[in-house]
Amino acid sequence: MPKLKDILVSFYFFMFYLALSLWLPFYNLYLKDRGFSGTQVGVIAGIFQAALFFVVPVWGMFSDHNGVRKALQIALMMSTLLIFGIRFIHPFFAILGYMLILAFFHHPLGSLFDSLAIHHAHGSSRLSYGGFRVWGSIGWAVGATLMGRYLITHGLDRIFPAAAIFYLITLLATFALGSSDTKVEQKYDFAVRHVAAVFGKKRVLFFLILLTLYGVGVSPLYVFINLYYRDIGAGNNLIGIAFAVQAMSELPFFFYGQRLVERLGAANLLVAVMGVAVLRLLVYSIVSDPLVAVALGVAQGATLSLFWVGIVHYLHKLIPVEWRATGQSLIWAFHLGAGVTLGNVVIGRLSDFYRMQHVMMLAALFTMGVTAMLFLYFRFYGIDERKEMAKDNMHIS
Repeated sequence: MPKLKDILVSFYFFMFYLALSLWLPFYNLYLKDRGFSGTQVGVIAGIFQAALFFVVPVWGMFSDHNGVRKALQIALMMSTLLIFGIRFIHPFFAILGYMLILAFFHHPLGSLFDSLAIHHAHGSSRLSYGGFRVWGSIGWAVGATLMGRYLITHGLDRIFPAAAIFYLITLLATFALGSSDTKVEQKYDFAVRHVAAVFGKKRVLFFLILLTLYGVGVSPLYVFINLYYRDIGAGNNLIGIAFAVQAMSELPFFFYGQRLVERLGAANLLVAVMGVAVLRLLVYSIVSDPLVAVALGVAQGATLSLFWVGIVHYLHKLIPVEWRATGQSLIWAFHLGAGVTLGNVVIGRLSDFYRMQHVMMLAALFTMGVTAMLFLYFRFYGIDERKEMAKDNMHIS
């Protein structure tokens, strides 16, 4: 029978991702309806995303010194206020500055909740990070569906106060945490000497560069896919359902992703996942029926969840144990902070001149090239995962 703390951690994931799904999937559409060009939307999204590169390590170190509870409460309080106030900011450059401030407080929330779950599940045979994180996907699916339905009869500016309410509920729930619950063992050590040591390894540096390029290629499959849905005629209600379908497709992979890594190896899994992403982009480029496009969202579990399982596992094999927290931060920084940021800016610019279906085709061709480069990388710089697994087994025994 679940303990109260188990239920509480699951509740945090459910509420946080529900709150996030009430505004993020619709924010680009809100900006377009406000009259911003695709280029401007891309720059705003890029600025917000780029802050990941710097913000996550800073807040990780803050939580190490002050506890996760305090970090969560500060970040949630400021995020609640800032998200509520977005609709009152109008000029383009004012929005850019405002989104940078929001990014500073909002971006660490996901990693802080991850740390809390990992700490709580540590040493337990019945608990796992995936078992908690799955509630985030359920919350996202519920929130996106309900908001899409709500927007049939209400304006897009309503997404911000609605989201702020649920951020506030999440904030209030964190007061149920005891101080002893937030002494997290997972450190976000972003020491300069560790970063320098990581970059000193060619094999690691090339892998991070490829993660960045892949982020550029698949950026249309992240939040920016809402512009594609709008472009082929989907309404806000259907867009909400589309994001719900994507979230629900992630559920089984949070439970079985590690088994697939152990069976196929992280390298083989990553190449396969990237191949699926290429196919998904190609199909989007020729599909003009919104219902078919929404159904294709079931591939999200493979192209997102399995991708993260694979890269975390592989990078942890590339670098020493004492640098793994640094490596984890670098995954966020290079793939999301640099790659997806650049991709968002490029997509926004291209969308001013081409239909999103054409953008999907260009992204597919680019991602195909990156996948080929990753395949060659594994041939020349890859690790023998069977030997590494044998070492791990010897260490455990």
